[in-house]
Amino acid sequence: MKPALHYILYGSGIWLVPFALGGALFAAVDQRSALFDTIMSLAIGASAGWLSFLYLRKWDRAGLATGALAGAGWAAMAGALDAPLFLFGPINMAMPDYFADIGLTYAMIPIVAAVVGAALAYGRSRAGGAPGEGGSA
Repeated sequence: MKPALHYILYGSGIWLVPFALGGALFAAVDQRSALFDTIMSLAIGASAGWLSFLYLRKWDRAGLATGALAGAGWAAMAGALDAPLFLFGPINMAMPDYFADIGLTYAMIPIVAAVVGAALAYGRSRAGGAPGEGGSA
């Protein structure tokens, strides 16, 4: 698989998992409740963590900077995928409300991906990796 497509698929997955969960919970949980916000934050954090690990573990020099950069792109993808649905679709949310609620939550994606990258670099260095291996962590 081409690296760009691989990257896009992982980023789409980070967005799709919480989006699908939110759709499944739509009728069961009030979307304005703290419970719904907490579940969605956990879903974004878990999908960002797991998919960042699956993506970055294949990079010999994955580190803090690599994870942060990959995560920043994924956060931008997530916003691009769902902002039109929330701003212009059936929810018709005001832009400041979207960014304060949903858009700001996407800031955790590069943070989680950076931590995963740093952890992978640390693990490789502890396992006796080659000098300089591990990227910028």
